[in-house]
Amino acid sequence: MLSDIEKIICLKKVSLFENLTEEELFALEKVSFEKIFKPGEAVLTENESGHELYIVVSGEVEISKNREGRKFSLAKMGPFNAIGEMSLFDDLPHSATAVALKETNVLILPEEAVRDVVLEFPEIGLAIIKALSKKLRSADEKIGDLSKNP
Repeated sequence: MLSDIEKIICLKKVSLFENLTEEELFALEKVSFEKIFKPGEAVLTENESGHELYIVVSGEVEISKNREGRKFSLAKMGPFNAIGEMSLFDDLPHSATAVALKETNVLILPEEAVRDVVLEFPEIGLAIIKALSKKLRSADEKIGDLSKNP
């Protein structure tokens, strides 16, 4: 298990939280808890409701989507990557599945706790919006590239 300081260091390395102050990171660390996923175990599942943000501490997860019974791998996420952030804020089911490829330790931030911390520290909300905007912009660029090279 990680110490409080190790959790804060981990959170600081996540792009969603890289510009937060120590006080803001401490507030997030206080509401987080750890969970270990075995290889092949789903961290989150496409089309299921999501009420937590997951931070990969160690290990690796594969992000995939299922279409017409076929699995499409979208990405592999290692340490200091956040997953599940979209469902945390839009109250929609997960848009993809994340499965542990090897033993994977994650920090989990429950939705209600994250919202409470964001209300107390609005800068956290702004940092998350910036990170999500960056992710959306990257997805837009990939879609543009795909349309040029079908």
